[in-house]
Amino acid sequence: MALFNNSQGDANHARKMTKQEFMQWLKDVDLNGDGGISRKELRCALKAMNQKFAWFKAWRAMRHADLNKNGVIKGGNEEEALFAYARERLGIVVY
Repeated sequence: MALFNNSQGDANHARKMTKQEFMQWLKDVDLNGDGGISRKELRCALKAMNQKFAWFKAWRAMRHADLNKNGVIKGGNEEEALFAYARERLGIVVY
């Protein structure tokens, strides 16, 4: 799984990526290839990014971005909601 790491390698610095890189990151997070992001997949990805309290952050992100409450982030609207949440709450800086 190819996950984004910042150039400094310091977990305390914000991660910087383009929106296109973020959307590719979502595809990489989809470990089972079903086209959606489960809370477990998101938690594993956040842990790999050295996010503290990854389980909690994944839970909160799912509550924010899983618009139809089916337990999977899938589709344009839900991916956009996760993108917005990541910018606001996960320290990901989009340029």
